[in-house]
Amino acid sequence: MNLQVQARIGMVVAAVSLLTVAVLLPTRARQSIRTVNRLQSTDRVVRDVFELSCLADEFTRRQHPRVAQQWCAVHGVLGRVLESVQPQSSSEESLLQTVSGSHETLSRIFAELSTLMQKKAESAGSQELIAGRIERLVGQMDVQHRVMLSQTKMMYEAHYHEMSAAQRDMIAATCVSVGIMVVLTLLSAGIIQTRVVRPIAQLKAGIEVVGSGDLSHKVATEAQDEVGDLSRAFDRMTMRLEHTLASREELIREMAERERAE
Repeated sequence: MNLQVQARIGMVVAAVSLLTVAVLLPTRARQSIRTVNRLQSTDRVVRDVFELSCLADEFTRRQHPRVAQQWCAVHGVLGRVLESVQPQSSSEESLLQTVSGSHETLSRIFAELSTLMQKKAESAGSQELIAGRIERLVGQMDVQHRVMLSQTKMMYEAHYHEMSAAQRDMIAATCVSVGIMVVLTLLSAGIIQTRVVRPIAQLKAGIEVVGSGDLSHKVATEAQDEVGDLSRAFDRMTMRLEHTLASREELIREMAERERAE
């Protein structure tokens, strides 16, 4: 196999390997990015639910309209975050449905709580009855907050494990890619050393021997490539040169003998 064919095969192997790396790494990177985004969304849900709980507690103590507006704003943001979460499994979808259901339930409970708080402030109706209903609603909100936090925590843990697995896959893909490049580099260096550098060094040494006057020295190699062809061509050249010199010396001797005979 000549060097040109070997070079083409090497280029094809390198191109296939690089293409594999180019497909593998971006795929793993996109997977890691999606997992990190889901983890961040779940973390945002946890923080919003905790903030809703704090605002609801503050509202029951102060009955301030600004607190109610803040609660509604955070509740709306939480709803948009929940809509943006894309479940990746049936279990995650079930958890997300539970959290979304609690989110809607919280909206109804808080609306009823606001109405009762207003009646209480206006001293309309039985205060004891209103206070009892407010207490029950606060307890229901606390239950919904706990449900949302527990379900979201399970989603967060699932996303965290998924992110850890994606990071391990990314590291493994990077190591495989680096390994492929190292192996290709070592193979290329070995091929160049074996097929090119060493034969050329042997050819150079043989040429120096021939140049010193030893025309019988052979530099040919068994390599079936351009370097081998060159070495065999050089041997044929030295052989013809040796024959030419031998014929010249023989002619000189014959001419010398004729001169002596005359």
